Amino acid sequence: MQAQVKVKGGCLCGAIRYQVDGAPSSISICHCRSCRRASGAPAVSWFVISRAQFKLLSGNPAAYRSSAQVQRGFCGKCGTQLTYAHDSAPQTIELTTASLDQPSAIEPTKEIWLSEKLPWVAANPDLEHDLQDSEETIQDHKPSAHRESFQPAERHSVIPRIMAADAEPLVEFVKQVFAATGDYHPQAPAELRLGDSVIMISDAGLRPPMAACLYVYVPNADATWQRAIDLGAVSIEPPSNTPWGDRRGIVADRWGNTWQIATRR
Repeated sequence: MQAQVKVKGGCLCGAIRYQVDGAPSSISICHCRSCRRASGAPAVSWFVISRAQFKLLSGNPAAYRSSAQVQRGFCGKCGTQLTYAHDSAPQTIELTTASLDQPSAIEPTKEIWLSEKLPWVAANPDLEHDLQDSEETIQDHKPSAHRESFQPAERHSVIPRIMAADAEPLVEFVKQVFAATGDYHPQAPAELRLGDSVIMISDAGLRPPMAACLYVYVPNADATWQRAIDLGAVSIEPPSNTPWGDRRGIVADRWGNTWQIATRR
């Protein structure tokens, strides 16, 4: 158990201020890809506390759900990353150590997710090291770390993959219709991120073309469906309300893929 602390912190612009009064249950430097991208830093230090120990003094963090069960809090004005919360641990919250007024008051005791550490970042030999996703990591840091070391971070156990003749324009179609991120690669599968999911798109060649039928949740099914039509897709069903609570439209693209585009009502 860590020592009791009473510290204050906040965002870069000062719009959000918070106070912590209690003992962190864990203080870690995280090297995972998700934290790295969210912060724009090679590693991020976090400390875990109970929600009862955390008090907002001013402002209210904006929220971004970076995966199905993870919500990150940040300042909507200056962008400072502040909090991390996992749905499976509703009684705890993680705070970025560097957002404290005096970060030196809370010193990390371990480094985690070293399996994803950047090669030019040196590990601290004085800290405990978790090279893989150990049980301790699961309990003390990120509940989302249930993935085994054989599975890359930010990847679900099943990833749809499409083999397409002339895959590059298909990649652009998916990016424009679904606001997906990622790029075409002639020598490797394009990995496109749609919300909290990833799909792979590859050029056919050694493998024959293989289409897919994908059910995709979007913020506005009608607008996304229309965007697909405007980009050359063919309507199979216009958007309508389903008995199970989704508003859904269906299109087929010119590569033979079927896209069921839905928004939960």
